[in-house]
Amino acid sequence: MAFLDTWQYFLHRLFHNVPYLYKHFHSRHHRLYVTYSFGALYNHPFEGFLMDSVGASLAFLVSGMGNRGALVFFSFSTLKTVDDHCGYNLPFNPLQLLFWNNADYHDIHHQNFGIKSNFSQPFGTIWDHLLGTHMSRDEANKIIKMKEERKAARLAALNNKSTALTSALAVGPSPTIKTSAPVFSKDDDVHSSGNNSGNDSHEEAEKEKRSPGPQRRTSTIGFDGNATANASHGHFGSSAVELPGYRELLSTRARVDNGFVSGKGQGKSL
Repeated sequence: MAFLDTWQYFLHRLFHNVPYLYKHFHSRHHRLYVTYSFGALYNHPFEGFLMDSVGASLAFLVSGMGNRGALVFFSFSTLKTVDDHCGYNLPFNPLQLLFWNNADYHDIHHQNFGIKSNFSQPFGTIWDHLLGTHMSRDEANKIIKMKEERKAARLAALNNKSTALTSALAVGPSPTIKTSAPVFSKDDDVHSSGNNSGNDSHEEAEKEKRSPGPQRRTSTIGFDGNATANASHGHFGSSAVELPGYRELLSTRARVDNGFVSGKGQGKSL
Protein backbone atom coordinates (compact mmCIF):
# COMPACT_ATOMS: atom_id res chain seq x y z
CA MET A 1 0.00 0.00 0.00
CA ALA A 2 2.75 2.47 0.94
CA PHE A 3 4.69 1.89 -2.28
CA LEU A 4 1.61 2.05 -4.50
CA ASP A 5 0.39 5.24 -2.80
CA THR A 6 3.82 6.85 -3.22
CA TRP A 7 4.05 5.89 -6.88
CA GLN A 8 0.53 7.08 -7.62
CA TYR A 9 0.91 10.40 -5.77
CA PHE A 10 4.09 11.64 -7.42
CA LEU A 11 3.24 10.40 -10.90
CA HIS A 12 -0.27 11.82 -10.60
CA ARG A 13 1.09 15.18 -9.48
CA LEU A 14 3.62 15.13 -12.31
CA PHE A 15 0.84 14.74 -14.86
CA HIS A 16 -0.82 17.84 -13.39
CA ASN A 17 2.26 20.06 -13.06
CA VAL A 18 3.74 19.44 -16.52
CA PRO A 19 1.47 21.19 -19.05
CA TYR A 20 2.38 18.86 -21.91
CA LEU A 21 1.57 15.73 -19.91
CA TYR A 22 -1.71 17.16 -18.67
CA LYS A 23 -2.84 18.46 -22.05
CA HIS A 24 -2.05 15.33 -24.06
CA PHE A 25 -2.67 12.59 -21.49
CA HIS A 26 -4.23 13.31 -18.08
CA SER A 27 -6.80 15.87 -19.27
CA ARG A 28 -8.84 13.02 -20.74
CA HIS A 29 -9.52 11.67 -17.26
CA HIS A 30 -10.53 15.14 -15.99
CA ARG A 31 -13.29 15.42 -18.52
CA LEU A 32 -15.19 13.76 -15.69
CA TYR A 33 -16.28 16.89 -13.88
CA VAL A 34 -18.99 14.77 -12.28
CA THR A 35 -17.35 11.47 -11.43
CA TYR A 36 -18.90 8.05 -11.86
CA SER A 37 -17.58 4.55 -11.15
CA PHE A 38 -16.75 3.38 -14.67
CA GLY A 39 -14.85 6.61 -15.25
CA ALA A 40 -12.22 5.58 -12.69
CA LEU A 41 -10.10 3.98 -15.41
CA TYR A 42 -11.14 6.37 -18.17
CA ASN A 43 -7.69 7.64 -19.11
CA HIS A 44 -5.10 7.70 -21.87
CA PRO A 45 -3.44 4.31 -22.54
CA PHE A 46 0.00 5.78 -21.88
CA GLU A 47 -1.12 7.15 -18.51
CA GLY A 48 -2.83 3.88 -17.61
CA PHE A 49 0.31 1.94 -18.46
CA LEU A 50 2.55 4.11 -16.25
CA MET A 51 0.25 4.58 -13.26
CA ASP A 52 -1.47 1.20 -13.12
CA SER A 53 0.54 -1.45 -14.96
CA VAL A 54 4.05 -0.24 -14.09
CA GLY A 55 3.02 0.84 -10.58
CA ALA A 56 1.37 -2.49 -9.79
CA SER A 57 4.32 -4.46 -11.17
CA LEU A 58 6.83 -2.50 -9.09
CA ALA A 59 4.67 -2.84 -5.98
CA PHE A 60 4.51 -6.61 -6.57
CA LEU A 61 8.28 -6.90 -6.92
CA VAL A 62 9.16 -4.62 -3.99
CA SER A 63 6.69 -6.19 -1.56
CA GLY A 64 7.63 -9.79 -2.41
CA MET A 65 4.03 -10.93 -2.20
CA GLY A 66 2.94 -14.19 -3.77
CA ASN A 67 0.57 -14.70 -6.64
CA ARG A 68 -2.49 -15.23 -4.47
CA GLY A 69 -1.68 -12.21 -2.33
CA ALA A 70 -1.13 -10.11 -5.46
CA LEU A 71 -4.48 -11.26 -6.86
CA VAL A 72 -6.31 -10.24 -3.70
CA PHE A 73 -4.42 -6.97 -3.25
CA PHE A 74 -4.78 -5.65 -6.79
CA SER A 75 -8.41 -6.72 -7.02
CA PHE A 76 -9.04 -4.78 -3.83
CA SER A 77 -7.13 -1.69 -5.07
CA THR A 78 -9.11 -1.73 -8.33
CA LEU A 79 -12.37 -1.97 -6.41
CA LYS A 80 -11.21 0.90 -4.19
CA THR A 81 -10.40 3.08 -7.21
CA VAL A 82 -13.81 2.43 -8.74
CA ASP A 83 -15.52 3.26 -5.44
CA ASP A 84 -13.54 6.50 -5.09
CA HIS A 85 -15.03 7.69 -8.39
CA CYS A 86 -18.63 6.68 -7.67
CA GLY A 87 -19.62 10.24 -6.72
CA TYR A 88 -21.54 9.18 -3.61
CA ASN A 89 -20.48 9.55 0.02
CA LEU A 90 -22.39 6.54 1.28
CA PRO A 91 -22.59 6.47 5.11
CA PHE A 92 -22.32 2.66 5.47
CA ASN A 93 -19.73 2.00 2.77
CA PRO A 94 -16.84 0.13 4.50
CA LEU A 95 -14.30 1.36 1.93
CA GLN A 96 -15.16 4.97 2.75
CA LEU A 97 -15.16 4.35 6.50
CA LEU A 98 -11.77 2.61 6.64
CA PHE A 99 -9.77 5.07 4.49
CA TRP A 100 -9.43 8.85 4.54
CA ASN A 101 -9.04 8.72 0.78
CA ASN A 102 -12.62 8.13 -0.30
CA ALA A 103 -15.19 9.31 -2.83
CA ASP A 104 -15.71 12.66 -1.10
CA TYR A 105 -11.97 13.29 -0.89
CA HIS A 106 -11.30 12.50 -4.54
CA ASP A 107 -14.39 14.35 -5.74
CA ILE A 108 -12.77 17.61 -4.57
CA HIS A 109 -9.83 16.86 -6.85
CA HIS A 110 -12.17 16.70 -9.85
CA GLN A 111 -13.57 20.20 -9.22
CA ASN A 112 -12.01 23.23 -10.88
CA PHE A 113 -11.07 24.78 -7.52
CA GLY A 114 -9.47 21.56 -6.20
CA ILE A 115 -7.65 20.27 -9.23
CA LYS A 116 -4.27 21.17 -7.71
CA SER A 117 -4.99 19.33 -4.46
CA ASN A 118 -5.78 15.82 -3.18
CA PHE A 119 -3.43 13.92 -5.50
CA SER A 120 -3.23 10.88 -3.21
CA GLN A 121 -4.75 7.58 -4.34
CA PRO A 122 -5.94 4.95 -3.78
CA PHE A 123 -5.55 4.34 -0.04
CA GLY A 124 -3.92 6.99 2.16
CA THR A 125 -3.57 10.79 2.14
CA ILE A 126 -0.20 11.08 3.89
CA TRP A 127 1.62 12.71 0.98
CA ASP A 128 -1.04 15.40 0.59
CA HIS A 129 -0.68 16.29 4.27
CA LEU A 130 3.13 16.30 4.16
CA LEU A 131 3.47 18.34 0.95
CA GLY A 132 0.64 20.82 1.53
CA THR A 133 -1.75 19.66 -1.19
CA HIS A 134 -4.51 18.47 1.14
CA MET A 135 -7.96 20.10 0.95
CA SER A 136 -10.65 19.08 3.41
CA ARG A 137 -14.38 19.12 2.78
CA ASP A 138 -14.78 22.13 5.10
CA GLU A 139 -12.27 24.11 3.03
CA ALA A 140 -14.00 23.06 -0.16
CA ASN A 141 -17.39 24.13 1.21
CA LYS A 142 -16.02 27.57 2.08
CA ILE A 143 -14.79 28.01 -1.48
CA ILE A 144 -18.13 26.84 -2.87
CA LYS A 145 -20.02 29.25 -0.61
CA MET A 146 -17.78 32.15 -1.60
CA LYS A 147 -18.29 31.41 -5.30
CA GLU A 148 -22.06 31.26 -4.80
CA GLU A 149 -22.06 34.59 -2.93
CA ARG A 150 -20.07 36.25 -5.70
CA LYS A 151 -22.44 34.87 -8.31
CA ALA A 152 -25.44 36.10 -6.32
CA ALA A 153 -23.86 39.57 -5.97
CA ARG A 154 -23.26 39.80 -9.72
CA LEU A 155 -26.82 38.77 -10.45
CA ALA A 156 -28.17 41.30 -7.94
CA ALA A 157 -26.09 44.10 -9.48
CA LEU A 158 -27.32 43.13 -12.93
CA ASN A 159 -30.94 43.13 -11.76
CA ASN A 160 -30.50 46.57 -10.14
CA LYS A 161 -29.14 48.02 -13.37
CA SER A 162 -31.98 46.48 -15.34
CA THR A 163 -34.57 47.86 -12.90
CA ALA A 164 -33.04 51.35 -12.96
CA LEU A 165 -33.00 51.39 -16.74
CA THR A 166 -36.60 50.22 -16.93
CA SER A 167 -37.71 52.91 -14.47
CA ALA A 168 -35.84 55.63 -16.36
CA LEU A 169 -37.49 54.65 -19.61
CA ALA A 170 -40.91 54.51 -17.95
CA VAL A 171 -40.93 57.92 -16.20
CA GLY A 172 -38.33 59.89 -18.11
CA PRO A 173 -38.97 62.33 -20.99
CA SER A 174 -39.64 60.98 -24.42
CA PRO A 175 -36.43 60.72 -26.40
CA THR A 176 -35.96 63.31 -29.15
CA ILE A 177 -36.00 61.70 -32.54
CA LYS A 178 -33.94 63.51 -35.15
CA THR A 179 -35.33 63.37 -38.65
CA SER A 180 -34.30 64.71 -41.98
CA ALA A 181 -37.51 66.73 -42.40
CA PRO A 182 -36.89 70.11 -44.07
CA VAL A 183 -36.84 73.21 -41.89
CA PHE A 184 -38.02 76.48 -43.38
CA SER A 185 -37.89 80.04 -42.19
CA LYS A 186 -41.00 82.10 -41.69
CA ASP A 187 -40.41 83.84 -45.01
CA ASP A 188 -40.23 80.58 -46.99
CA ASP A 189 -43.34 79.66 -48.87
CA VAL A 190 -43.48 75.98 -49.77
CA HIS A 191 -46.59 74.58 -51.40
CA SER A 192 -47.33 70.90 -51.27
CA SER A 193 -49.33 70.96 -54.50
CA GLY A 194 -49.26 72.83 -57.80
CA ASN A 195 -53.03 72.75 -58.28
CA ASN A 196 -53.92 75.99 -56.38
CA SER A 197 -52.41 78.40 -58.89
CA GLY A 198 -54.80 81.21 -57.98
CA ASN A 199 -53.81 81.18 -54.33
CA ASP A 200 -50.12 80.95 -55.25
CA SER A 201 -50.27 84.01 -57.50
CA HIS A 202 -52.17 86.00 -54.89
CA GLU A 203 -49.60 85.19 -52.19
CA GLU A 204 -46.73 86.02 -54.53
CA ALA A 205 -48.34 89.37 -55.37
CA GLU A 206 -48.68 90.19 -51.69
CA LYS A 207 -45.02 89.37 -51.11
CA GLU A 208 -43.94 91.52 -54.00
CA LYS A 209 -45.83 94.47 -52.47
CA ARG A 210 -44.08 93.98 -49.11
CA SER A 211 -40.61 93.42 -50.54
CA PRO A 212 -38.74 96.69 -51.21
CA GLY A 213 -36.11 95.38 -53.60
CA PRO A 214 -35.61 92.81 -56.32
CA GLN A 215 -36.43 89.35 -55.21
CA ARG A 216 -34.47 86.18 -55.73
CA ARG A 217 -36.50 83.43 -57.25
CA THR A 218 -35.85 79.74 -57.08
CA SER A 219 -37.84 76.61 -57.59
CA THR A 220 -38.48 73.89 -55.08
CA ILE A 221 -40.01 70.47 -55.20
CA GLY A 222 -43.18 70.24 -53.16
CA PHE A 223 -43.93 67.40 -50.79
CA ASP A 224 -46.19 65.78 -53.38
CA GLY A 225 -43.40 65.76 -55.96
CA ASN A 226 -44.69 68.72 -58.06
CA ALA A 227 -42.35 71.51 -59.02
CA THR A 228 -43.59 74.87 -57.69
CA ALA A 229 -42.15 78.34 -57.88
CA ASN A 230 -41.15 80.04 -54.66
CA ALA A 231 -40.12 83.64 -54.19
CA SER A 232 -38.21 84.62 -51.09
CA HIS A 233 -35.66 87.13 -50.02
CA GLY A 234 -34.64 85.24 -46.85
CA HIS A 235 -32.67 82.00 -46.54
CA PHE A 236 -34.06 78.81 -48.01
CA GLY A 237 -34.89 75.54 -46.24
CA SER A 238 -32.72 72.48 -46.48
CA SER A 239 -35.09 70.91 -49.01
CA ALA A 240 -34.79 73.74 -51.59
CA VAL A 241 -33.45 72.40 -54.90
CA GLU A 242 -32.56 74.64 -57.81
CA LEU A 243 -33.71 73.13 -61.10
CA PRO A 244 -31.71 73.68 -64.28
CA GLY A 245 -34.63 75.40 -66.11
CA TYR A 246 -36.14 77.22 -63.21
CA ARG A 247 -36.08 80.63 -64.98
CA GLU A 248 -38.12 79.29 -67.92
CA LEU A 249 -40.49 77.65 -65.43
CA LEU A 250 -41.01 80.95 -63.62
CA SER A 251 -41.65 82.74 -66.88
CA THR A 252 -44.25 80.18 -67.91
CA ARG A 253 -45.84 80.28 -64.47
CA ALA A 254 -46.13 84.06 -64.62
CA ARG A 255 -47.92 83.85 -67.94
CA VAL A 256 -50.29 81.20 -66.60
CA ASP A 257 -51.13 83.52 -63.72
CA ASN A 258 -51.92 86.32 -66.21
CA GLY A 259 -54.34 84.11 -68.10
CA PHE A 260 -52.47 82.97 -71.22
CA VAL A 261 -49.52 80.88 -72.38
CA SER A 262 -46.93 82.22 -74.79
CA GLY A 263 -45.73 79.76 -77.40
CA LYS A 264 -43.43 80.21 -80.38
CA GLY A 265 -44.78 83.51 -81.61
CA GLN A 266 -48.37 82.35 -81.13
CA GLY A 267 -50.58 83.02 -78.12
CA LYS A 268 -53.09 80.45 -77.03
CA SER A 269 -55.96 81.58 -74.92
CA LEU A 270 -56.87 79.55 -71.87
